[in-house]
Amino acid sequence: MARALSQHPAVKALEVKRKVSEKAIDLAKQQYKPQWGGNANYGYRDDMPSGQSRADFFSVGVSFDVPLFTKNDKTKKSPPLWQILKQSKQKNCCSPKKC
Repeated sequence: MARALSQHPAVKALEVKRKVSEKAIDLAKQQYKPQWGGNANYGYRDDMPSGQSRADFFSVGVSFDVPLFTKNDKTKKSPPLWQILKQSKQKNCCSPKKC
């Protein structure tokens, strides 16, 4: 009976929604972690119409984003998504192994 219930399309749909919500939580948590990036650019320049040569451009950059001022972040005023997911798991738990 439990196996048949776990194969039901509605139960499978709930499981997919749960997994999507967990991924959304992971992505939301990433907003509050430092992030860094790098870039490199090269620009070729032809000679001037008079025949004089011009130097090409090359630049390298590094960026670092540190979320320092998150205390007044408007997204923190609503309950965190992980709390909503935890509450919905407790209400709609379909599998005894996962609760």
